Amino acid sequence: MGTNTNNLQRSTILLQWKQTLLRHSYKFLAQQSELPLPLNDDSAKRPRRLRIPKKGVEILNNAFKQVQDPTPIQKQNLLEQIKALPKCDQYQMKNLESWFRNAKRRSQSLPISPSIKPSKLKTLRTLFGSTPDPTEKVMSVWATLLGTELEVVEAWVSAAQDQFEPSHQSMSAHAPDFAHLPTPLSIHTSSRSPSPPAKRRKLSNEAPARLLSPVSVPKSTRSPSPMMSRRAAIQQ
Repeated sequence: MGTNTNNLQRSTILLQWKQTLLRHSYKFLAQQSELPLPLNDDSAKRPRRLRIPKKGVEILNNAFKQVQDPTPIQKQNLLEQIKALPKCDQYQMKNLESWFRNAKRRSQSLPISPSIKPSKLKTLRTLFGSTPDPTEKVMSVWATLLGTELEVVEAWVSAAQDQFEPSHQSMSAHAPDFAHLPTPLSIHTSSRSPSPPAKRRKLSNEAPARLLSPVSVPKSTRSPSPMMSRRAAIQQ
């Protein structure tokens, strides 16, 4: 009889404890439902994506075709070009860096040709990154290097170029035009006639007697003195 009483008391205490725990759980859930949802730390750190006009996309695509990992100076120059466009003054460096990361990820997911070995595909991507608009001769060299046919490389390059938006403007358009600068040859072949040396002009202004030889020096035309005339008369 005493054992049953003890078991009943234990069951009663355990039931009360469960009810108390359940009551506190409901209260805690009710308090949590009134609080705002916490922000995701990753989303807070992620740069806000800004849409830029088509002109800005062309600038970035042209830059990516030239170099996939720009230097800090190149990034700053690109950022200034983008912010100079209408409604792009809020564009920041983190937006620019995010665009390049996504573009590089897209370029690495370019189509894989079954005729190109996976071990050679990374080399082809590197070659295409340095020369995004190769000539047929360059692609022929690539094909020899990769051990495949020229047609395979041409097809891959064509598909890779379609991944980027075409543009008729290049970043090199803002570079100085060295073709119109004077070459050393054009500098030396000036139409101006050379002036005579100063030394020759100095010699031409000297007295004529210094330029004549002793033989050509003229005799003196001065009349003889009276003493000389008298001596000549005595001798005669």
